[in-house]
Amino acid sequence: MDRLEEAARLLTGRPDASIDDGVSWIRETVELLEVRRLGALGLRPDQAAEIVAKARTASSMKGNPVALTDEEPHAILTAAMG
Repeated sequence: MDRLEEAARLLTGRPDASIDDGVSWIRETVELLEVRRLGALGLRPDQAAEIVAKARTASSMKGNPVALTDEEPHAILTAAMG
């Protein structure tokens, strides 16, 4: 949690920022930049399992400090589809 609080402080520029403040900053930035949901880019829910399987073997997942179950990235991906 300390790392997330530190990230929130860096993102917001506020020394007293909480994790919730950091999340709010990210949401506001995504809205301001008009970042489209993955579904708007053509990603379909039936593709999620294949993407999760490929991500499991990606080098970026190997460096993740927290081991994720397949359900966790699947839920994140599905939520990002909108």
